[in-house]
Amino acid sequence: MNLKGQLQCFLKRCLMRILAINWRDINNPLSGGAEIHLHEILKYIVNNGNKVTQISTLFKGAEKEEIIDGIRIIRCGGELYFNFAVPKLVIDEMRRNDYDIVIDDINKVPFYSPLYVNKPILAVIPHIFGKTIYNQADPLSATYVYFSELPIRKIYKNAYFEVISKSTEDDVVKRGIPRNRIKTIECGVDHNLYKLPKNRKKPNKKTIVYVGRIKKYKSVDHIVKAMPYILERMDVKLMIVGSGDYINTLKSLARNLDIQDKVFFTGYVSQERKVELLQKAYLSIYPSLIEGWGLVNIEANACGTPVVASNVPGLRDSVNIGRSGLLYEYGNLKDLANKVIYLLKDRERYNGFVKSSIEWASTFRWKNTGKETLNYIKSIIK
Repeated sequence: MNLKGQLQCFLKRCLMRILAINWRDINNPLSGGAEIHLHEILKYIVNNGNKVTQISTLFKGAEKEEIIDGIRIIRCGGELYFNFAVPKLVIDEMRRNDYDIVIDDINKVPFYSPLYVNKPILAVIPHIFGKTIYNQADPLSATYVYFSELPIRKIYKNAYFEVISKSTEDDVVKRGIPRNRIKTIECGVDHNLYKLPKNRKKPNKKTIVYVGRIKKYKSVDHIVKAMPYILERMDVKLMIVGSGDYINTLKSLARNLDIQDKVFFTGYVSQERKVELLQKAYLSIYPSLIEGWGLVNIEANACGTPVVASNVPGLRDSVNIGRSGLLYEYGNLKDLANKVIYLLKDRERYNGFVKSSIEWASTFRWKNTGKETLNYIKSIIK
């Protein structure tokens, strides 16, 4: 190999060009855990001397192109038809720039990138909906998503996969993807943001909190329905933090159960306020039917707050049972109530959970997630 060729090889090892596709970018008002996950990975990759471009949907008030944390964001198309616009966007972008790999984030309808990309593909999967989508969307939309996932096994057969939990890994394997093409890399948490408050003492009034989107599939109604059982044993209040189209239903439910004076709704809150509420809460509850991981569980733990979560794929991966929190049988309201009471009724036991929650959360760092992903990418394109 001549000097020019050696130099090109050296530069390629030191500098990669990565194209990522995701429905939403980190600044999208509808962004959630999947967007945080991808953004933290891409930010780490950029900070290690690589070039990253992300293609996502355009939303109201957003620039068509901007740089966020060193990541070049290209926005085009709306939520409804974005997946149909992606092939042309990707092809055009790859003609303009010589990318080494494409990261295809499959957290909604797949983009089927292997059909039009001739570079290595890393498919990042928080979780696959499967039939659970029928609990999350109207029948027509759910059917569309369900059938869009079925070809993943064939279309992505030559792709590499990164998943965020062992539960998701097992699910992807069940769908026909060889385990040796899948790498599980767990999420991190921002410890500069999610941390113990200066005053470590919790308020005298016990509060349990739900933080997240207020959607039917999140099963937040289970917490509200469990409240009467909890209130029979102890005086607590429930704080529901977040926005969504299921809030009015939950408010009506609280009134019907005559516990409206014990259930409070904050609506959308800033990140700083979210952290403050997690710090002050005695417990964080996550009652969802399925998740890829359960990032809020780790965020709560980092703030010194134990969790109670449903024993379902994803959430069970993010809870260190008996240390960072407890799991309950999904949909079993009395089991949920009993787990809350068990944690709160004994001060010494509760303090032990607080201590071990912090220890558990300290093991999850975004730099570790980013480093593992970057090393995985290097192994793919070498």
